Amino acid sequence: MNLAVVRRMICAYGPAGAVPASVRVVRAASPPASDAYRVRVRIRDEEFEGAGVDAFWALYAAREQFEPLGWLLGVQGCSRVTRISGMLGEAGEGMRMYRPEPCGDGSLPPLVDTFAPAPRDELVSADEQLALWRSGARGFRG
Repeated sequence: MNLAVVRRMICAYGPAGAVPASVRVVRAASPPASDAYRVRVRIRDEEFEGAGVDAFWALYAAREQFEPLGWLLGVQGCSRVTRISGMLGEAGEGMRMYRPEPCGDGSLPPLVDTFAPAPRDELVSADEQLALWRSGARGFRG
């Protein structure tokens, strides 16, 4: 089963500045397989592919390939202000993330598309993103 879930033109930021990029998300197997989702990122003439239990973790695996080359992908899944949860990973297939905003009424934070555009000034590496989550920064609690 190969079900294309998302195809999107996006922007990557790196040594050459901002360049066009593309992302493709495919459900390759039925969850909870550890490689149920595949994300293929194309930056210039290079392709990077990651696999994971959901779309977010497949993106994370792809990031481990292109970020050491100096590239950041301009999507919400790479933002310092978004967060995935176990429930969004399982039920939402990792396609949506929380974007915590100050809300004093106890309601859940808004959801955003993992592969929607994100501003350059919010982008961080995968390692930085996980460190922020672990530290509990900006309302992120595990």
